[in-house]
Amino acid sequence: MKLNNSKQCVSNYYPIQLGGKYSQIFQMSFDTEPAIPNDSRDLLYEVIRAIRKQVREKVELVSFAGKMLWGLKELPIPLNIKS
Repeated sequence: MKLNNSKQCVSNYYPIQLGGKYSQIFQMSFDTEPAIPNDSRDLLYEVIRAIRKQVREKVELVSFAGKMLWGLKELPIPLNIKS
């Protein structure tokens, strides 16, 4: 959905200003091997920090929380990153 003017939205706890560069945001989830429980926030944060540069390049990472990522690029196929 393209927006002609800026709109402010709130997604859970994260305010997002839509418009201009952020007129389209894609939501993705990720998994790890071995699996990390959803309630292991500190460990999930460390995983994202370890691969943040690669993820930022691939999806133009905007934000992340838990196992959810938001980026400016849509991925047509699953992304595989090894760290």
